[in-house]
Amino acid sequence: MLFYITIVSLFDLSTGLSSNPEVLLPTRCEVCRILVYEVLQRLRETTSSQSLLVSSTPTGSKSIKYDRSELRFYNVFQEPPICNRMLQYKLHKERTGCGRFHKDTPETLKSLRELVQRGVDVKLDVPLEMWDQPSVEITSLFKQCANMLSNHEEAIEEWFFSLQGERDLLQYLCGEKILKDHEKDCLSEPFPQSGRTHETQKTEL
Repeated sequence: MLFYITIVSLFDLSTGLSSNPEVLLPTRCEVCRILVYEVLQRLRETTSSQSLLVSSTPTGSKSIKYDRSELRFYNVFQEPPICNRMLQYKLHKERTGCGRFHKDTPETLKSLRELVQRGVDVKLDVPLEMWDQPSVEITSLFKQCANMLSNHEEAIEEWFFSLQGERDLLQYLCGEKILKDHEKDCLSEPFPQSGRTHETQKTEL
């Protein structure tokens, strides 16, 4: 089962922005942490106790639970592609760690928009119509997410179909399968959107 990457129009990292000392690209730990958060969110959104009819014969029918079906796997990861959710994030430069990636509008941007609405002539290097475009950090978050899914497809499928509900996804995927020991510094941080830990999220699935 393959992950297909949806190509979207984004600022190209090759423009040299990533070499800007003010640009701090997401770490592999941050990418994996946020990916797990979004997967858990999609699992909650697609929760169902229903069964799916797989085949029907004169002697009976066969069904499987939706929660570990290929249909749900597709709904979680491909409809729409899970990494597209990374493009909903905004960069909050006043924060540190995973918390700097959040879907709320940064306070600085809110203040600038209020000034513009009041008629203040705000002069910035970036045109007003481009304020909502993904930053180079968010572009990197999206691209790293897509690569991470592609490179660790088997581990993700193993967890979804065999270990879901038994193994913590954050520890299994990020702690054991993807990150090296020196890359795990962010795993104890709260999820960026809710401030809750991954253990709390796990109990809600």
